[in-house]
Amino acid sequence: MKKTAAPNVSEEPNSFVQVCQGFSSELDSYMADYDKRKQEELEREKSRGEEPDEEGWITVTRHGRTPGAPRTEAMEKKALKREKKKRSRRELMNFYTFQIRESKREHIAQLRRKFEEDKDKIATMKANRRFRPY
Repeated sequence: MKKTAAPNVSEEPNSFVQVCQGFSSELDSYMADYDKRKQEELEREKSRGEEPDEEGWITVTRHGRTPGAPRTEAMEKKALKREKKKRSRRELMNFYTFQIRESKREHIAQLRRKFEEDKDKIATMKANRRFRPY
């Protein structure tokens, strides 16, 4: 068999797989220890936050009582749809200054018209003696 340019490649093809299996078992044990340490640290933080220290202070932690709502695909679509609708409404209404003036004028005219209608209703109720404001 002729030697190749890669001297560090083993001639036995399964040796790499055996090394990986040994490494994965070491990795699994390390991760189990890490998870255990993190859980203990979390428990320590919880117990420390609930009880006052020697000066009577209670430590406030960054973790809330309840987690937020999960961000599902349906919720994302709903939020995007709501935002798009809000943006389109804001963009289309009163883009130019003359449109703003016209809309204000129409709004005031509508308020005056409603006021006159209410005034007429009150006058007819007074005529019928049904108007009792108090």
